[in-house]
Amino acid sequence: MIAATPHPSQTNEAFPHWRRALAEAVTDPVELCAILGLDASLAAPAMRAGADFQLRVPRSFIRRMRPGDPKDPLLLQVLPQGADLD
Repeated sequence: MIAATPHPSQTNEAFPHWRRALAEAVTDPVELCAILGLDASLAAPAMRAGADFQLRVPRSFIRRMRPGDPKDPLLLQVLPQGADLD
């Protein structure tokens, strides 16, 4: 009889990378702004819009963003804007 191989999620050997990335993702606009060295005023509209557009950004994605650039195309994909409520 051949023993079944356990699914990776059933072993302690390796926590799947994507699960770890989601568990460690940034969900707070204030934290995202701090990590990127952006003005904290950007977080207020994101927090208001966050009720409908929740923020969850893997840190590996944040590392691809340009620090200090509020117009960074990757940032604009994930940071809710006040205009998102219109």
